[in-house]
Amino acid sequence: MGDAIFGARAFCERFDAILVVWGDQVFVSADTLRRALAALTLPQRHMVLPLTRMAVPYVEYVFQGATLAKVLQSREGDTTSPNGFSDVGTFLLRTDGLATAWDEYLSKAALGGQTGEVNLLPFLPFLSARGWTVTPLEVADPTEARGINTPEDLAFFQNLSRHRSAP
Repeated sequence: MGDAIFGARAFCERFDAILVVWGDQVFVSADTLRRALAALTLPQRHMVLPLTRMAVPYVEYVFQGATLAKVLQSREGDTTSPNGFSDVGTFLLRTDGLATAWDEYLSKAALGGQTGEVNLLPFLPFLSARGWTVTPLEVADPTEARGINTPEDLAFFQNLSRHRSAP
């Protein structure tokens, strides 16, 4: 995912910030997006991470004080903690110094053990360790973290939509 995002770096660098939302995240709310945008402030090297507690997180964000220490990814073989913080597939990052940091990260990054790709998520603790301010933004509804990746996910959202639209 990182290569996909930074493939558009010339375009992104024209703006003060970029908002990344994974394409499978269909229930990220307008409220979450508004709150994330409102939370993005100075300093220039700042990121806002909308996070929610999950009974069994697919990915887990681990903080040590104000520092994002690591992101555990079950798809890469990591074990996550029950009720850990997971993202809602939404990331807001200031662009000042971002492309340079990505280039530095690429020179040291290992490919994912299972996926064989350069993942974006380990880049976030890399930024935090280099002084980027991280603002975790708690999202109350864990449904926002669920993407559509399987037939079961699609059925979940179809059922949810029917119940929400019923009179």
